Amino acid sequence: MVNIIPPQTILTPAGAAEELQAEGLDALGLTVPNLSPAWAEATPTTGDYDDTALTLTLTNVLAPFRGIRTYELTPSFWSDSSGAPLPGPIAVLKLHPEAARRLERLVAARYGNPAIRPVPVAMVLQGITPPASLPVPDWFLAGEQMLAGTATVSFHDGRGLPVDPIAVAAMALDLLTWRPALQLAAAGAPAVDQPGGLNGIATLANGIRCHVINPHGWGYQPTQPTGRLKVIDAGSSEIAQVPDGGLIDWQADQRLGRSDTDEAADEAKPLYWGWATNGELTREPLSPPAGGSLSRQFLRVMAVELDWHLLGNRSDSPVATIPPDDGTTPDFLLPTVRPAVPNFDYLADGMDVLGATAEIAAGFPAPSRAGVFALAVSPALDQSLAVPGGTGGIGRWPTFPPPNTNAALPANLDPIAVLTGTWRDGGDGPEADLDVILTLPANTLPEGTHLRIYPRRFLEIQAISGEQPSFVRADGGAALAVSGTPIQVLLTNPFNLEPAEAKPNSARLDIDLVLTSRTGQRRLFSVVSVTLTDPPAPWTSNLGTFGGLELLNQPAFTALFSAFSTRAVAPTPLFGIPRTFVPPSGDPANIADLARRLASETQPRQGPRLPTQARFETILALGTSPAVDAQLDWQAVLTGARWQWESRCSHPELGNPGNPAGPDVHATGIRADGRLAYDLALHALKRSQAIIPTAPDSPGWIVTAGGDNWNAPPADTIGTVAAAMLETIAPFTDTPELGLGFIPIPQPGDSVQNTVNQIANDLGLTPPTVTVGNEEEIRPRVQREIITAKFGQRDALWALRRALGQAREFIYIESPMFASTARSDGPPLAHEIDLVEVIRQGLQDNSRLKVILCLPRLPDFDSARANWVRTALAHRREAIETLTTQAQQRVAAFHPIGFPGRSAVLRSTTVIVDDIWCLVGTSHFRRRGMTFDGGVDVVSMDRSIAEGYSAGISRFRQELMAAKLGIDVPTVPDLASALWLRLQQPEAAFDAVVDLLRQGGLGRCTPIWVGPNDTTVIPQDADVADPDGVDEDGSNLLALLGQLLLEG
Repeated sequence: MVNIIPPQTILTPAGAAEELQAEGLDALGLTVPNLSPAWAEATPTTGDYDDTALTLTLTNVLAPFRGIRTYELTPSFWSDSSGAPLPGPIAVLKLHPEAARRLERLVAARYGNPAIRPVPVAMVLQGITPPASLPVPDWFLAGEQMLAGTATVSFHDGRGLPVDPIAVAAMALDLLTWRPALQLAAAGAPAVDQPGGLNGIATLANGIRCHVINPHGWGYQPTQPTGRLKVIDAGSSEIAQVPDGGLIDWQADQRLGRSDTDEAADEAKPLYWGWATNGELTREPLSPPAGGSLSRQFLRVMAVELDWHLLGNRSDSPVATIPPDDGTTPDFLLPTVRPAVPNFDYLADGMDVLGATAEIAAGFPAPSRAGVFALAVSPALDQSLAVPGGTGGIGRWPTFPPPNTNAALPANLDPIAVLTGTWRDGGDGPEADLDVILTLPANTLPEGTHLRIYPRRFLEIQAISGEQPSFVRADGGAALAVSGTPIQVLLTNPFNLEPAEAKPNSARLDIDLVLTSRTGQRRLFSVVSVTLTDPPAPWTSNLGTFGGLELLNQPAFTALFSAFSTRAVAPTPLFGIPRTFVPPSGDPANIADLARRLASETQPRQGPRLPTQARFETILALGTSPAVDAQLDWQAVLTGARWQWESRCSHPELGNPGNPAGPDVHATGIRADGRLAYDLALHALKRSQAIIPTAPDSPGWIVTAGGDNWNAPPADTIGTVAAAMLETIAPFTDTPELGLGFIPIPQPGDSVQNTVNQIANDLGLTPPTVTVGNEEEIRPRVQREIITAKFGQRDALWALRRALGQAREFIYIESPMFASTARSDGPPLAHEIDLVEVIRQGLQDNSRLKVILCLPRLPDFDSARANWVRTALAHRREAIETLTTQAQQRVAAFHPIGFPGRSAVLRSTTVIVDDIWCLVGTSHFRRRGMTFDGGVDVVSMDRSIAEGYSAGISRFRQELMAAKLGIDVPTVPDLASALWLRLQQPEAAFDAVVDLLRQGGLGRCTPIWVGPNDTTVIPQDADVADPDGVDEDGSNLLALLGQLLLEG
């Protein structure tokens, strides 16, 4: 009889103990870092060691540890000291991941925490000739011969960077002495004191070899004299400069940093440095750790010029292959880098964003604070929006909204049998009679259960397909079960009827019904038919059951908004936000007249802007001070989430439990205090008020910010995140008259009153008398406003050009749109930089680089504007194909998770490079996003380094990807899923996305949709749909957009 299921060996605790007793560490096999006492059959000489390449030439190479050997014809992960991939072919002996982790723990236990020494995870044999037919991966015992003949070997850490081989030998020798059980070599391997043994190798060099890198992992090269790292003595006097490339010999009594002479002479201090593996980048001199019994040490230091790293090349000449900016903004008006930002937090979804606004507003204003200020700007402001009480678990399901009943769904629960429906009473308001109310009897569901109902529709959506209807799950309605109360859900016009269209007789509504319990269960009832009965019923809003605080409706906020006129909106029909007034008709006289047509100085203010131009940023900024005239202390939140109920969204795949119905929205943001919050507050002030008084209830921001309370706060000293606020906007916006060339840019020494007089005259107003107590603060703000009106601002473009251009390992982009950022008809102008081409070039030049794109299925144009959507889809396809044509295996593009059958929406743009550079905001990835639409971004780096990456950015990316892929963020390590763990490191995260896409997404994502292939819709002109906002005198923009007031 054939054994279909062969016998299985079951490992029991007793059996494992017996195996360990008998075999020692060998019982754990590849998962233990067994070390060899010898690396070769002959001891190399000093001539075999290259301290620049960090390589060692060996004869008859032996495996230095038990590991897995593979061959790579074109290496990408393993790099030389410059950061570039090694030339191939190579053979790699790599530790098992668990063995590598155990070796790291051993090194930390032996030499102290934090673990600052690079730990080798692989040995690479260079200059070898691989077999004609590459063998499958094979494993070698420590001390087993890997190669007959001569080879050059190098050792590499977890980021693929090289580790000095003599230091590796010295460390291995010391570890074997400390823990002899680690020595488990193959039979016949030489001993440590025999030829080829560690004794002879470890003595080839002594002292300390140090490698300085930039945050991306490239060998460090400064871009300015103040960025040069130096070797200094105990008295902080210069001994030597760290050369380009970053390799130095370092003496035990020396330090790395800047000399006292430098500190005194450097007006700007952009350079920060620290251990590259684990630690914090600061400006404190760095001393090498004691070597103990190590005869040779290897250390890696990370150095960063914060202004270059965050802002990009804002000079007038190319630097390190990065082109200069367009020279329109003087150096003294460039964005300011804040080296330390207190209470900085990355916010991964709308619930965290709104929870952060509640946190900064907690107790606002405190009774002890006499000076108070509040500003709120957003594309749309719904002051009834109720926000959760905080970030994290307290602000999301199942804790929020309270109470958390922890009630599960009964196994035999069948709500369909008792579900009824009726039309809504037309007396509730215009077109209310097109709505439907569905009802479940009281106590049908356990208290606290979330109910979501989606109407099922088949609609002809020209933007998607002009040839056949599309199945759509509409937003529908939602409710929370409250004990003793019938559960009602409002569906807005579920039959998609026109106002005068007749209702269907014996109306039957097809729906999908989703129940989500507080224990995380989801139960879906699909294709449920409900016959509507008479009489119609009135609707009572259930928004109050969803909990939260109507933050902007609190008395303190309404009083401040009324007193200071500090709100702004930017309704743009092209992006689905209806206009609140009809702009004047007729041909505009000039570009300023065109921008003024879309302006309204009543609160909330709508600043002058061009047709179709959006202002995407949402900012809530709060300032308080102990006295009315004292400098304000600021807190702020920046996000792409709109201040609307749609932003209360988390876990759309579960039906967005705990929140009202709406689109499946993903939105990111940041929270900050101190000077960065002050920067955001200034931007919000200029959005919410004109530069000078233009309305009775608005004093103008020069006057509002003219007191000492608006002075810049003292420099912040706490916080490991360095950041800067970036602005993107086309010229002729906010104060368009300033861009027409009549008003000169004020220079140092000019009075603010003179500038106000000129502005008022151009606006046809009587010049007001302004009295400012902080003229030195106001003048540069006015200067930047005039520069912005004349030339626009493109801060995000220059920052992205540098970061993407120097990316080494990994680029992660999520944005409402992804398209080329420049389309030149001739030789490109300085601002015409196509960031898609920059990425493509990086993929060509660097075989290590990988790219992940997270994009919504549909772009952010209103889907009713089919021709605009078609153009955007074509632009997205072209951009993605540009990258995949160059390196298909290293580009992964996907649509994020929403509820099955629904497209998710992205409101923010987030770009992360190498987990050490992050941009969060609203400069969306297309030409209009970099030059035309209004956007605010915060670019940042966490100077706290963990395992070679910025700790905060790495965690943020992990949480971002988890939200887009429907992966739970564990509250404790024991609850971490395999997919969550795979998202920790960039390489593994890329592989996880690729694995999902190869399997169709597995319900967590979907491959990128290329768009419709029919020709029934004529696409919008590319220059109209995705305009270039740079225009010297406004004539091109006037000709292009002058007829689009109604579209705008």
